[in-house]
Amino acid sequence: MKYISITVLLALSLFMVYSTPVSNDPTLTLKASVSGDLFHGFSTVDSTNSNTARQVITSSQVGDQLKTGIDMESSQAQDVGFYNILTTSANQVKVTLKVSPMKAVLGTTSYYVPYLLSYEESHGTGNVDVDGNGQIGSDTLSPSTTNPGDVSKQILHTGSHGLRWKTFALSVTFNGDENESFGLPEANFSGTVVAQITTF
Repeated sequence: MKYISITVLLALSLFMVYSTPVSNDPTLTLKASVSGDLFHGFSTVDSTNSNTARQVITSSQVGDQLKTGIDMESSQAQDVGFYNILTTSANQVKVTLKVSPMKAVLGTTSYYVPYLLSYEESHGTGNVDVDGNGQIGSDTLSPSTTNPGDVSKQILHTGSHGLRWKTFALSVTFNGDENESFGLPEANFSGTVVAQITTF
């Protein structure tokens, strides 16, 4: 009688194992993570489409730049290069340009020459919106021995997601007549334009 009970129990166990239903639609789930890109800086090269934009903006051609040969006694606009931005980040970004006047120090006296920086959209995607009126600068462009201070303005913000890129052509304009009348001293002048980026 003992052997019969074991045999019946074994038979029931085998039935339970082989009668378990199998799903008709087994699923393999695939997952991947994509890191966002964020590049920006100044260059001497314009980008005309998304392919060249990525090549230029992610290369060593974009970053800090030096522009020499500026004529402060001319009132004509002078091209100084391009500002570039490319992002695929999940965050949105905005960019502010901070413009500092040209400056030279002779002995104990500092000389300041303000200018207008113009920025004009050159190429890019529509989900990078241009802000402001296209110019950044002091209310007056008169040279002085008093620091007129820096001037900052937001020039763009992004919207949407995915690839967003844009290039801006940059130029500077001086009050050449006033600078000449003032009698700027012989000296090496320098000024800066700083691109400040924040996410939101």
